Amino acid sequence: MQEGRSCRYYCATSQGVRCVFMAPEEWRARQHALREYCVNGGSGCSVKARFLSRISKGRFLGEAASGTGRGRVG
Repeated sequence: MQEGRSCRYYCATSQGVRCVFMAPEEWRARQHALREYCVNGGSGCSVKARFLSRISKGRFLGEAASGTGRGRVG
């Protein structure tokens, strides 16, 4: 992994610095396993890959528009 650049989705929120693709509760439970990916540009992160895959297939946006999505990735 390339060091020195944080993932663009690892941001300061009202709930603290976390991955914006995850609910605060889920982040607290999984942050120790995922933080290395966040601080190293997001390369190899399964959470980011899953979200970007859903966007490219139009699944996430389609779920939100139809009201069938729950507003979470996963």
